[in-house]
Amino acid sequence: MAKHRKPVSGDRLEISADDWNEVLDSVAWVKEQRERSGAHSQQLRHSDPCIVQVKNTSGAARARFSVLGIDPTSIFPSPQTHLGAFKNGPVVRGITPTVAHKGRFVILQRDALVNDIVPGVILGTTVAKVDIIEVTDTHAEVQAGNTTTLLSASSGSAKILYQPEYPGQQWTLILIGGGGSTDLSRVLFQIQSFDDYTGLATCVPKYVPCSGELPGLNEDGTISVSDPAGCNFNEPPDELIGRWGWADWLINAEYPIECLWVCSGLCCPPIEPLAE
Repeated sequence: MAKHRKPVSGDRLEISADDWNEVLDSVAWVKEQRERSGAHSQQLRHSDPCIVQVKNTSGAARARFSVLGIDPTSIFPSPQTHLGAFKNGPVVRGITPTVAHKGRFVILQRDALVNDIVPGVILGTTVAKVDIIEVTDTHAEVQAGNTTTLLSASSGSAKILYQPEYPGQQWTLILIGGGGSTDLSRVLFQIQSFDDYTGLATCVPKYVPCSGELPGLNEDGTISVSDPAGCNFNEPPDELIGRWGWADWLINAEYPIECLWVCSGLCCPPIEPLAE
């Protein structure tokens, strides 16, 4: 086709039949290529299982590497009404994290205005900002109401791959899905000592989760167990020593600062044999 300048508004458009036919052939070829590669293109939309498309429905613009919780009640297109489009790659809705979003969050990979749809890492490695509490912390988790940083801890749903040298808000590299189990962790313990002032029992783990992962370990291999309800450690300290019990790895729902071992049951003291 001969080279032509692009017309501007008001120009009289003159085109030969040969040139027009070549335009139509080009359009047909492009359409054919799109149809032939359509299935492949659909696969590419979600060929990387570590990245999902996220709609920012948090109510404010979010910067790159912001943290958003995944709304478990909403996804689009809906598999009930648009199953074909859903299979090609659904979009999740990102909202401000709450305690319920532990292990259910994404790190945005682009800036996002309200209702923008951008890629987000849901599994795998990504840059993130983490509020480092202790430089020895190895994991990180979402913070309720915080879209800027994760919170470091001894366990969590993300593993810290690059260990910052100082506490505070630090840029680092994390592995989402590289943490300990986000399910309930339970341990069977024996009380070694009890601090009547703090209300904490220093305990020796006797039976641990099958995964072998036990969060909140002290340097000597013991765990510190609390009894916030006051239902179990309500006896004289010397009568608690040696007792066995159960504890769950929980977080305070009202003040979700950090997880801790909470006593969920205590065995009865041994029965002294009756004097003859």
